[in-house]
Amino acid sequence: MIKFTKKNYSVSNFKKLNKKIFRSYNKKNNGIILVEFNAFQGLHINLSYLSNYFSNYFSAKIFAYYNYSLVSSPLNQSFLNKIKKILGIIFNLKSYSIYKSFNVEKFIYPKVSTQIKDQAKLKFKEIKKNILKKEDILNIEIKNVKLGTLIYDGYKIYNKKPYIELDDESFDLFLKDFIELFYFWYDFFVNENVKCIVGCHAVYAYGIPMRIAISFNIPCFAVEDGLVFSLTEKNLYQNSEFKYYKKFFSGFTENQKLKARKLALKILQKRFDGRVGIDIKESRISVSSFANKFCKNEKILKNNGKLNVVIFTHEINDAANGNGKGFYPDYYEWLKEVIKLSRETDYNWYVKDHPNYHGKFIPGQKMTEATTKELIKINPEITYLPSSTSHHQIINEKVDFVMTVNSDISYEYAYHNIPVLTGSKNCPTYDYDFNIHSNSKKEFEDKVKNLKNIKIDIDRNKVLEFYFMASVYRNHDMLTNYAYSNFLNKNQNWEALFSDKIYDFFVRNWNEVDHKKKLKCIENFFKSRDYFLDYRHAELTIEQLIDIEQNL
Repeated sequence: MIKFTKKNYSVSNFKKLNKKIFRSYNKKNNGIILVEFNAFQGLHINLSYLSNYFSNYFSAKIFAYYNYSLVSSPLNQSFLNKIKKILGIIFNLKSYSIYKSFNVEKFIYPKVSTQIKDQAKLKFKEIKKNILKKEDILNIEIKNVKLGTLIYDGYKIYNKKPYIELDDESFDLFLKDFIELFYFWYDFFVNENVKCIVGCHAVYAYGIPMRIAISFNIPCFAVEDGLVFSLTEKNLYQNSEFKYYKKFFSGFTENQKLKARKLALKILQKRFDGRVGIDIKESRISVSSFANKFCKNEKILKNNGKLNVVIFTHEINDAANGNGKGFYPDYYEWLKEVIKLSRETDYNWYVKDHPNYHGKFIPGQKMTEATTKELIKINPEITYLPSSTSHHQIINEKVDFVMTVNSDISYEYAYHNIPVLTGSKNCPTYDYDFNIHSNSKKEFEDKVKNLKNIKIDIDRNKVLEFYFMASVYRNHDMLTNYAYSNFLNKNQNWEALFSDKIYDFFVRNWNEVDHKKKLKCIENFFKSRDYFLDYRHAELTIEQLIDIEQNL
């Protein structure tokens, strides 16, 4: 009863505040602002501000759109779910009441007509006959909208599969549904006057409305925690701000660069000490492979004169193409091909999965472990290292090379002067020479087979430059005026972002000054036409950003 009362009190106060601060916002009928409908409390604050800013700017109504079809729910909803939806809207239940409190007038759910089904059936036959290999999926377009990466990654996450089999009936069913969902949204954009879309994820089937909006040159924004991205044909993917790191850092003064590297080292050292979560500005990380120290009496690498090479896997059905296409269509195909290549070498090979996180990550990690152990049967000489194996142990035993597609070890191991071979041009460190990068699949595979001939000089300052840009410049707090970090510092739990605690925190700390700062930050960002929101839009200097981060 106490929990229920607290929850009801937090939600009620949050709704009251929304109605107060957005009461005067323009509600003319000059088009529609689409905002993603979800139950993620931590996103509702930024979604409310962004949608209302654009509602006011375009004099448009706000509609919320359901965007979880073919991600966590089927395209065709059951009768019971349809009833729940209707009752939720009528009686202002749960998230429906939250969205209505910040001026959402209507909720859009995909509904596939007979006409769409017939149209999709013809398009499916056309697409299917052109899929001769897995890579062909990545090139699928409909009406000049690029959909391939969404289909490839989306099938795996929706069907909980580690890989795609082209003759699997489940893939055909998914592709048919995906095409139907695409046509629903395409027709919606053709027939409705959509002025702007504010979503959360640009991967999987989530990305369909966004890709369509981009094709019509409609402003498109992706919100992830406190990060905000403006997506365009030039920048089709969120979380690709690494393409700008080197350019932006070069514009700093020498004194600013010195301060930035010093701060980066401070945060990076916490990472090496095994700290997790908000301590290392990585709220999702709950378990660290740096937590266990080096034990000189415990040997995991062989000492036989051969190169010791460790492959670090990724969660096997994660969005491998979330930053754009790589050399391989997904993490599974990359891992499989590297293991095949290992048979052509005379190295000591090892493979290690992520440490086991908690909660929603468990199913994916179990699938990854099972898949990794199955794949290394291709080369029985490969040693499987337990996921709990310490990075300190591997580093101090002087591993010769490590491999990844685009994970954190790319800079973690580079800082310790360990050569890292990456398997994609869309790796965050690609612009930096402290890793061994390749320009093609063939070049990557040639390097795997000839590691003995590769020499690399690693400049730690470049690693620190990258890490500053990735952990400080790439900042979750600019739109929230550090409410994000302050909340997480208090709760020390990323999951708290998805609870009513965030509502209570927001209400208790809301003030008119911060409110105006938020709106000004959005205005500056929108007018700048920049790819991602950063300290400049919050009207901070780089010195102010560094000073604030130093004291967090």
